[in-house]
Amino acid sequence: MASIWQKLGAWSGATENLADWQLDGFAQVGGKWLVPVITNDSATGPYNSEHFEALKARVTPRGVRLGSWHNYFGEETPAQFAAKVADFVHKHDAGPVFIDAEASVQGNTKLSNIMLECRKAMPTRNLAVTTNSLNDSTVYNGRIEGVPPELWKSAIDLGIRLTPQWYNSPAYGQRSNPWTTPDLNMAWLQEHGDEDNLHEVDRPGHFAVPLSYVHCVTEVTGLEGASLEGELHDLTTAKQYGYTFGFSIYLLENMLEEDLPRLAEQANHLFLV
Repeated sequence: MASIWQKLGAWSGATENLADWQLDGFAQVGGKWLVPVITNDSATGPYNSEHFEALKARVTPRGVRLGSWHNYFGEETPAQFAAKVADFVHKHDAGPVFIDAEASVQGNTKLSNIMLECRKAMPTRNLAVTTNSLNDSTVYNGRIEGVPPELWKSAIDLGIRLTPQWYNSPAYGQRSNPWTTPDLNMAWLQEHGDEDNLHEVDRPGHFAVPLSYVHCVTEVTGLEGASLEGELHDLTTAKQYGYTFGFSIYLLENMLEEDLPRLAEQANHLFLV
């Protein structure tokens, strides 16, 4: 049976702008989960939190599971952040749970701490971390300063997936950028994923982030100048480098009707239904 990570998902910022046709279309092409932003977002987070149950009532009859999206900017300790996220998740039975951790955790050990603390606070939840790329600027294998080696845990140890933001928007660089392009990034992971920060510290030669743990985030057509059609083409190319199934779209409330047939074409190719 396919896992939720192998399915099609979506993200939402301004949930009040989600139209019924977007929810219907997303569900009809095989969409199975939706995550509204909740934590550390002053613009739409409070509204989404207050209206979370109302949104759940809209998406559940459509066969869509309502999870949650939580930003981390480094202003709280990992333990404080994990406790806040877990409180919301358990209160609303939200899942899957996404931790959005980007610049604040690049080049240091904070992400390892966040992953460890979130798993401790939510031991049975489907957890994922979204970052800018899969390069080794972040310590994924759990080597945490000040933590005894017996507590070092990698993504595979913790069962936490990685969802890189492989957008093709002009702001994210050219097609030759290996960190924002699916096929180049997966080729890099396939070749170097058992080296440096990405090797499994307890199992030399093994990946801390297995190829099957990677699930892309794409942007819908027009958002920041992105082309979903182009992103899906690149994601298909990445399959030859070990990309498996499951991806998501950002943001559902910005999705155009023209993107629906593009998503439908990927059923059982880039995501499982």
